[in-house]
Amino acid sequence: LAKAFKEVNVIGLDIAEKTINRNNSIAMGEQITNIKFDCYDGINIPYANETFQGVVSRYAIHHFPNVKHTIKELSNIVKPLGRVLICDPTVNDIDKERFVDRYMQLRDDGHVKLYGENEFIDLFKEQGFQLINAFYNKIRFPRVVDKRYYELMKLYDDCIIESYDISIEENKIFITLNVLNLLFQKI
Repeated sequence: LAKAFKEVNVIGLDIAEKTINRNNSIAMGEQITNIKFDCYDGINIPYANETFQGVVSRYAIHHFPNVKHTIKELSNIVKPLGRVLICDPTVNDIDKERFVDRYMQLRDDGHVKLYGENEFIDLFKEQGFQLINAFYNKIRFPRVVDKRYYELMKLYDDCIIESYDISIEENKIFITLNVLNLLFQKI
């Protein structure tokens, strides 16, 4: 974003301090002067109300333990008519038992829950946003093969497993997820 829109100041926010430090070093090394990276606790966004015209969350919101609180925080920091773009994997419609969340939680990376489009629309509407655009794409996640994946898949109907196009190649297990790309505007 900072490279593409040099007239915009960009702030990257994450809980991983090593990542923040590395990204700040990369930005300095590449002489990207309109970006900085900040670290925070992952709960309370450390900026004043109506600080930003826009926010982008890419493959992150499913890690937040209290998504309602997170969206409220986004509403606080975004200016009126500001926008929030959410790009996040989503649960398949057929997966009523939430296989995908259990699958993703086998890797200890803080996965909490994947949300559907209507869930996001309702959550953002509660905080004064309206959906202005949406589209889907796909992402394929590799994981190292682990017997826990096999054991988990045995607990679910084949149609659910097949809906995620799970495949095993050498020592990797792959899952394909739909990604929601939702653009909201604060009203």
